[in-house]
Amino acid sequence: MIRSLVPDSSVVDAFDRACDGQRTVTVCGTEHLHLLRRLGREAWIDEQLWLGRLARASTQPGMRRAPLLAVARRASLTAEQLQGLLAWNSARPGSASSLPGGQSLDPAATARPATIET
Repeated sequence: MIRSLVPDSSVVDAFDRACDGQRTVTVCGTEHLHLLRRLGREAWIDEQLWLGRLARASTQPGMRRAPLLAVARRASLTAEQLQGLLAWNSARPGSASSLPGGQSLDPAATARPATIET
């Protein structure tokens, strides 16, 4: 049995940003591990990871009901990343309408993302 990490853009660790985008798996052999790593890379969606990071940031102290731009700064997202994840989210089936911190994810309701300061 081999225990390892594979890429998965749907994984955002609740506390440790360094663990984002990695899923722990246990496999029977290296061939299976290589397959899961390849599939993880092929299925990777940057916007999915960014949305997870944004959701995590929205629950941090002082971020409840904070403006989306402030939450994006806390999540270390650029203006382009925020715009990209909002567009990706609104175009996908089952899109999220808001973050756990109460912020709307409606791209039309978002104040000019280009004003994010990094």
